[in-house]
Amino acid sequence: MQKAKGVLGALTAASLMLAGCGVKPVDFVRTPQQTPRDIVCRDIIMQNARIPLPTLPANAEAAVQQKGGWEDDYADETIGKALETMLSSPLPTESPVSRQHPVSESVLILSGGSQQGAFGAGFLKAWAVKRGGHLPRFRMVTGISTGALQSTFAFLDRTDVPVEEYSIAGEGDLLKPLVRGKLDDKPLSAARALAGQGTLAKLQPLRERLDSLISHDIMMRVAAEASAGRKLLVGAVEMGSGEMAVFDLTKAATIYADGYDASGQTSETDHPGAPMRKCYIEALMASSSVPMSAAPVFIDNKMYIDGGARFGVLADLTAGAYRSVAIKAAAKYRKSYEGQDTPAPPEDPTPRNLFILVNATLEVPQLCRLSACPVDENGKPRPPADDVPHSEWDFLQLAQRSVSVLINQSYRSSVFIADGQFRAKEFRSHFVKLEPDHLRYATAIDFPGAGSTPRTCWQWRQEDERIDKPMEFFPRYMRCLIRYGEQDPRVSGFVAAE
Repeated sequence: MQKAKGVLGALTAASLMLAGCGVKPVDFVRTPQQTPRDIVCRDIIMQNARIPLPTLPANAEAAVQQKGGWEDDYADETIGKALETMLSSPLPTESPVSRQHPVSESVLILSGGSQQGAFGAGFLKAWAVKRGGHLPRFRMVTGISTGALQSTFAFLDRTDVPVEEYSIAGEGDLLKPLVRGKLDDKPLSAARALAGQGTLAKLQPLRERLDSLISHDIMMRVAAEASAGRKLLVGAVEMGSGEMAVFDLTKAATIYADGYDASGQTSETDHPGAPMRKCYIEALMASSSVPMSAAPVFIDNKMYIDGGARFGVLADLTAGAYRSVAIKAAAKYRKSYEGQDTPAPPEDPTPRNLFILVNATLEVPQLCRLSACPVDENGKPRPPADDVPHSEWDFLQLAQRSVSVLINQSYRSSVFIADGQFRAKEFRSHFVKLEPDHLRYATAIDFPGAGSTPRTCWQWRQEDERIDKPMEFFPRYMRCLIRYGEQDPRVSGFVAAE
């Protein structure tokens, strides 16, 4: 019976999805008077042109070795050139923003990681606390997926907001599952949801939270910081071309603020720049829409999905552009000492740091025959012996696992390229990720009915599984992750770098 159920579920899901039944584009970002063809968000989106791969010369390997290693060559890439321009432009000498802390030449890169973004929320809060109550005023902040959701508040030095937003009461605060209970137990329901809705859950609760969080005041504050030469960017994948798309949220906020000011400040919702708040929110939604777990987002009649499908961090081009800017700045600094009676110029006093905060372990969770493994008290899997026959499988299990493996590889590649390939004399890279030992970290949490007894993060996750049976977001586990991030000793290294 179970075998027939799995096969039927696979055939149902495969045939209906291949037929493309029932999946219709929604959420076009436009004003009520506009048609889907009218462009609203185009001015804040950067995307590379599709260019042919270069033909490598026969001695390409020797040339790379002579250079001392591989480097990104983004000379013909729209995004790379735009990022270099952003990072090399001089900061304004005057701006409407008056703050005690000057703009730093540092860049903050925030990765995806779904619910494990709770770790990043705790880490950011601890970083601010150890610096006397505030984060560096980063020259640029970039985010992918859950990192995109954190990015606005890291940019504005509001680390209290991510902590509060990841301290959910239940999964329903963020998503609405279309299948109740474990997917493994309901393959036909899951297949019907994928075929009819194109997703296993809807992110409408998250969109509603963002509509409240990304308020008029937040838009105006982001615009004010933009006037000081700072940039806030998030990434998604545009499915038509398959290329990364980068949304310039500082530009969106600036257009919004300009339209509001030009209107005589009479209305927060009815002025020329008002649609840009919708663009801002939908860019965050697009960056967070994981295939199968959430529906794609349509902006200006184009389909976007989670940026993690291509990059775990918006880092490859960011780091390349940043390194180029740092090298040019260091050369200019050294040149300023030419002809002076000094044996060597002193070290450039401008700190140029690339901070990479990875909201994930960068490991694929181990499964046993495509199902959850038995585990010990620390959450360590105990796989069956090799001679135990493999259990039956179905299409949904294999599709979910395939997406998980591919996205994890995307994360690993982009993170380690950013961290490893751009360590140079003129450039300091600082890298932190969620470590697997977080499962053994024990803490009490502030959660209804949790009591005061400390438990490990793994045990809190088991409590979520037993009581709530969530699909994606485990509220007790997430609160444990926040506490783990808050006590992470590596925060001190980030503080010392500035």
